[in-house]
Amino acid sequence: MPMPRRYLTLFEPELAPGERLLAVANADLWFRYRRLGLTDRRLIAVEGGGLRRPWRGRTVHSIPLPEIVAVETRGGRLQQTVILHLRDGRIVGYALPSFSGGTAPSLHALRRVTAGQDIARPR
Repeated sequence: MPMPRRYLTLFEPELAPGERLLAVANADLWFRYRRLGLTDRRLIAVEGGGLRRPWRGRTVHSIPLPEIVAVETRGGRLQQTVILHLRDGRIVGYALPSFSGGTAPSLHALRRVTAGQDIARPR
């Protein structure tokens, strides 16, 4: 299935030359306007205002794929949670709506691209 144009428009300013967008997911539970984009190099979270911080503007967080040492997912009827364990010991989590069409494919793609790395299980 082709990538919707609205996602390409959202993530294109963040992409480095030659970087490819592989999957996208909504991560806008709890009154945020946040999208996750998985590229061939990193995971990008773009948040633009939303009800919690309407005047904050656009913020972007990026996690290079080699920094991810473990990926955990927890599912429920309304929310999927993805928890990333990073090389420096930090833990980053995102809540994704279970009913969104992009959630399952994005989590599958994240597992697939991190599977080739030397992934260690969290203790």
